[in-house]
Amino acid sequence: MRLIRIVTAIIFAIVTCIFSYNFYQIRINVDQTMPEFSVQNPDDVFKVSVNASEEELRTGVTAYDKKDGDLTSQITVEEISKFIQGHQCKITYAVSDSDNHIARVSRMIEFTDYVSPRFTLSQQLCLYMGQNIDTTDIIGAVDCYDNKENGGDITNNVKLLSSSVSTKTAGTYTVTAQVTNSLGDTSKLQAVVVVKEKNNLEPVIQLKNNIVYINKGTDYNPLDNIEKVVDYKGNPIDVKSVKVEKTSVDTNQDGFYHVTYKFKDSEDNEGRGYLTVVVLE
Repeated sequence: MRLIRIVTAIIFAIVTCIFSYNFYQIRINVDQTMPEFSVQNPDDVFKVSVNASEEELRTGVTAYDKKDGDLTSQITVEEISKFIQGHQCKITYAVSDSDNHIARVSRMIEFTDYVSPRFTLSQQLCLYMGQNIDTTDIIGAVDCYDNKENGGDITNNVKLLSSSVSTKTAGTYTVTAQVTNSLGDTSKLQAVVVVKEKNNLEPVIQLKNNIVYINKGTDYNPLDNIEKVVDYKGNPIDVKSVKVEKTSVDTNQDGFYHVTYKFKDSEDNEGRGYLTVVVLE
């Protein structure tokens, strides 16, 4: 029995030595160094278009590893933060070497051509009494940064904040909506909604755009936005016959405005069109 214990101890010692030696060899042979980044002018804000490719976003950023060499081509954009200040956000790059060591570096970028999300209207904000439609079916939004593969459509992000609209009673109502993109930028819309009785004889005024964005201080003529006019028979009418019945637009003050167009045909049938205008700061 004593001999067995001695042999067992010797074998255990030998195995332990072999394991320790192999572990030591592995430790000294495995690369323990991390990839290193180099960022050109790291304290400067890197200016770029919202349509920049990932390659363009990596401009001025390189990576090197002592074992693997140049890793610049393997750098990926890991994350772009929400806006921190103005149109500036933090971009984070990542790179991995052959030993799966991951290094990261960040810098500030600014989108030079960024535009806040804008609302769209699938039709004029005019509903008929008893019509089974909600303003949420009309109000959409597009963005210059998100969902570019689908034309920037971020309609799913639109939230209705308030609405006094009722199709049970003719009148003028107000609806307020907001939309936020992935950069944390929020736009709001406050618009007038007209509810009226349907008249099958009224001429139809079609607009080029049901909502128009203009910069503060810009000259704007609502009549330039008329696409076409047809009477109740579908016959085209000269758009020059349309008048602006009333408008609240003040291009010297940012805000939300409403334009009403009016046309009367030869049979004294009146038609109206309604435009939403947003004047930007």
